[in-house]
Amino acid sequence: MAKKKSLVVEKPVNQDCVKDALAKAVATGDIVNFRLLFAPFSPARKSSVEELESEKYAYLLPDASFKETSEFKEALQLVSNILTWAHIEQELDAKRPSQLPSVLLLPLADHAVRRGKFTSASQAYELTRVRRRMQGLFLDEAD
Repeated sequence: MAKKKSLVVEKPVNQDCVKDALAKAVATGDIVNFRLLFAPFSPARKSSVEELESEKYAYLLPDASFKETSEFKEALQLVSNILTWAHIEQELDAKRPSQLPSVLLLPLADHAVRRGKFTSASQAYELTRVRRRMQGLFLDEAD
């Protein structure tokens, strides 16, 4: 019996939008949106039928005023780093669960702490195995 081959059509993905969405997630300390961008159905993947520019995913993209903040600019610089971006592209193209870039998880967690998003911070720090840093920042924030 012949095996069925599934037709996989890759769509073009606007890489600048992906970078903006990742930078926004990092700058706002949003681990949920960060992880969503690496999910198998993510609009950031060429294999997904979802589109980042659609109204459905508009919340993932920064508005013009947020793009002017220093937090966003710093996060975008981290995302756009040649080695980091190569890792991101590799993970988005992989047909397996993504390995999230730790170089982005640490600043994401730090921003989450500053914004009082302690659950997001805890998850991001836990993914990088940095418990001592997490505890120290939580205690500093509590004071």
